[in-house]
Amino acid sequence: MAALPQLPTTLARRCARAAVLAGLVGSLAAVSSGMITPARADGLASLNDNAELLNVQIQMQHENQVVSSVSAVLKARHDTAKNSVGNIR
Repeated sequence: MAALPQLPTTLARRCARAAVLAGLVGSLAAVSSGMITPARADGLASLNDNAELLNVQIQMQHENQVVSSVSAVLKARHDTAKNSVGNIR
């Protein structure tokens, strides 16, 4: 059941990455052709930083999903064991 909601999230992540990469490629092409001055090149550094932050955010979301899944499984095991002990008494 959990795989279906993850599909749009994965697709959104890929689209976001593609947009950032397209922006980087376009910006680098503009710099190499001389269309962007060195003063505006500082903005490219912040764009690169934003891309790195986006990747960190995506990794953190993935880790959060894994921890939530493990937590749900452990809770289910605990509840099952607790109910079994209660039924024996």
